[in-house]
Amino acid sequence: MRMALRTKNPNKVCGVCQKQFNDSKVYPASLVRNAISSLIAIDHPAWNADSFICHNDLNHYRSVYVQSVLTQEKGELSHLEKEVLDSLKEHQVIAENLNDTTQENESLGGMCQ
Repeated sequence: MRMALRTKNPNKVCGVCQKQFNDSKVYPASLVRNAISSLIAIDHPAWNADSFICHNDLNHYRSVYVQSVLTQEKGELSHLEKEVLDSLKEHQVIAENLNDTTQENESLGGMCQ
């Protein structure tokens, strides 16, 4: 007789948004940098070493952390720095493949100079 093996709870609950995700969509708190983990704990007091966080919420706290470090270092963020933070929040690619751009804009003669 063949029995299917089942795990009790294949999903993990995000400690921030409280939504359930499968294992591949969350990070354990033990893998989150201490500085970021501290920011999460301020907003979510139940956050601890056994918690999990989904990709979207982790990216949010990463951008909050980067913004705070840049602000402490420089005082005010430049337009470019704000764009980078916004792209982090929106999960956008910031840089293009520069090799493709260079090859499109140069001829063989221009490359040999």
